[in-house]
Amino acid sequence: MRLSNDVIRIIPYEPQMHAALVYSAYHSGDYEAFFGNGNMLTLQAASQIRNAYLVVNPRDAREIYGGIMLTEIKERHRNLVFHGMLIKQYQKKGFAKSSLIMMVDYIMNQMNYYKVICPIVGENEKAESVLVDVGFELECTLKNEDYHDGAFHDVKRYSIVKGTFNRRHKKKVETESSEKGKGTCTVEAEA
Repeated sequence: MRLSNDVIRIIPYEPQMHAALVYSAYHSGDYEAFFGNGNMLTLQAASQIRNAYLVVNPRDAREIYGGIMLTEIKERHRNLVFHGMLIKQYQKKGFAKSSLIMMVDYIMNQMNYYKVICPIVGENEKAESVLVDVGFELECTLKNEDYHDGAFHDVKRYSIVKGTFNRRHKKKVETESSEKGKGTCTVEAEA
């Protein structure tokens, strides 16, 4: 699987190459809301992460912009939970919206899921703005659901269904995919 355009590329998480980076980000203290309240992440646990992807520079995959994790994957109900994070120096550059659209398109139209759920922890107005701009709708707010940085925080649950996503984005994604050399978005199988 390969997803890319002229701004970002999304690649599968490869534990042997990326576990140390995830371990380092986890222990930096900067991304506590993303990693949640799970057990302490060890290097061994980081090497066992599944259903994860990295957002990287399309010209140099060693330059990592952020990560995506898919959890609570429900095959029967055709839905899953999407978690995304950008490393601090790559925030506010448009990578979030581009990677969200690209990955949700892949989830909906290649993996054949019907609904993508995206929780927002705390008061993350930038993330909420991106989700709403893409077409996600607020389903509910879970009060005092998450504990990090020494306090309880609300979690806002946003979601989008396949029909809504495709009406808003599929034509543009397909057009970008067919335009060779003009900031294309390609979906290819990697060898």
